[in-house]
Amino acid sequence: TLDERSRLTAAVELAALEEDILADRDAAIAAHRRVLTLDPEHGPSQAALDRLLTAAGAWRELDELLATQQAEIEEGSALRATGPAVDLRFRRAELHAHRLGDLDGALDLVDEVLARQPTHAGARALLTGALTLSTHRMRAAQALEPIYKREQRQAELVHVLGVQLDAHRVAGDADAVFELTVRCAELREHELADAPGAFELWSA
Repeated sequence: TLDERSRLTAAVELAALEEDILADRDAAIAAHRRVLTLDPEHGPSQAALDRLLTAAGAWRELDELLATQQAEIEEGSALRATGPAVDLRFRRAELHAHRLGDLDGALDLVDEVLARQPTHAGARALLTGALTLSTHRMRAAQALEPIYKREQRQAELVHVLGVQLDAHRVAGDADAVFELTVRCAELREHELADAPGAFELWSA
């Protein structure tokens, strides 16, 4: 309606005033939020809030904003599998990993990214980084295993299987240790031409 358009126009003008003229970041954030209550898909205010929340270090609020945008894009959209929704998911994964101290949440989002875009370089890099962390290396190895297997990256596959093998040895899971030892030894011998490495596994 005309009244709704007028209120939206006034809210947009106020947000511009607070941000560009008065340089009041908190007031500008509140004003852009008001715009989005009137028009949830208002692109300029979404971008402004993204910028302002990043400048303020308001990471939890930024994650909520990105999650809302992701949901809006995916709702009944063919872009659910690729494109902007995937990019937003990965941005959220980075936020959880590097700003929110929530690596479990980050890896959940990475799993969703790779389910939709298996070649996503950033998501894969985040997973390989998690391989260096004792608290999350098992989960990262399990997530990378099907990727390396599908792409026939045998050396990397042996590495992540070895991570899992070490974890099962510590846990005392004899069946899993045997199964992974066989897989790693066969890959080393037949795919990597590394007979000494295969023998070493059997001798461990």
